[in-house]
Amino acid sequence: MTTSPRSSIQRTSQGVDIEVVIRGAGEPVLVLHGLAGFDAGRRWLDALSAETHVAAVRLPGFGGPPIPYWFDSIDDLVLAIDELATVFAEERQIILVGLSLGGWVAAELAVRRPSWLGRLVLVNAVGAKFGAPDQREIADLWAHSPAQLADLMFHDSEIGLAHFRFAERDVEDLRVVAQSDEAVVRYAWEPYMHNPKLRARLVRIDVPTRVLWGANDQFVSPEYGRALTAAIPHARFEVIGGAGHMPDIEQPDQLAALVSEFVRLPG
Repeated sequence: MTTSPRSSIQRTSQGVDIEVVIRGAGEPVLVLHGLAGFDAGRRWLDALSAETHVAAVRLPGFGGPPIPYWFDSIDDLVLAIDELATVFAEERQIILVGLSLGGWVAAELAVRRPSWLGRLVLVNAVGAKFGAPDQREIADLWAHSPAQLADLMFHDSEIGLAHFRFAERDVEDLRVVAQSDEAVVRYAWEPYMHNPKLRARLVRIDVPTRVLWGANDQFVSPEYGRALTAAIPHARFEVIGGAGHMPDIEQPDQLAALVSEFVRLPG
């Protein structure tokens, strides 16, 4: 069953405003977007909300309400989302879904074993380091042109080029893009896209976990996804064909179906 989306601004105890869009009915699913940015109208979320109660969160800094000057780390995001999830849970357990950068936040939350967390889905998630110190596992966002990023991040480079075609966007959209780029630098610049301690902490995740990965992701390879899966107890790895780093854009129906199937599994 689908319902009309309801958008609201939730304020944390530290005074950080977070935009949340809620729709659907059923099992509660909290979604943290990735580097593609926040878009509560994405097709995969619409499909997912046909069976579940979806809360799509705009990570602070990615457009929406301004963030305080001191809000500048993944830990800040983790504390804010934990507080938000506690309210959303209403004494139920939540399925937490994190994509890319949102997957990093989701993994950091999961290692803390919050009582509200029932299941975890990580989609092309960054955040851990598996290779040697001098081995680059995650491509440098700032060292590639939009055309190169389209090839790295998308199975279909034409879809990727459309995503990075900023000249055709309106002023408001460009403002959100600029804010989102600033947010990525705030949260993930140093060390780049990972927490050196997270790999060793992943063993603490004690809930059923799915790791979903675009088969053609060259920004963060499926091999990285398999290493992430191996580090998490009770985790299973699944590949999404015809997708790169952003299956929510390239394969929305397949992504929604995989998450819905996981939600429907008996406890």
